[in-house]
Amino acid sequence: MKTKLVALALTVAFSAPALAEECTAELAQAKSMEVNAGLQKLAAKDPQRMQEVATEMMEKSAMFENADDLSEVCEYYDGLLEEMNS
Repeated sequence: MKTKLVALALTVAFSAPALAEECTAELAQAKSMEVNAGLQKLAAKDPQRMQEVATEMMEKSAMFENADDLSEVCEYYDGLLEEMNS
């Protein structure tokens, strides 16, 4: 349950309304949902790493919240997805 709440909180935190040419808010939100699903899987296999990733994401959320260019957000999510899938 705690994992789901963290995932939901992170989804909201990273769903910035700003738009960018390459990375739209919709794309960033979709990537956020993928990351949250990956976090749930990671919680089952490596809870400590999941906590580390969740903490890192929360630290970055303030930076991304006011971003005018979402490309950094998408790149960050892509990196997390790549790490989780390897």
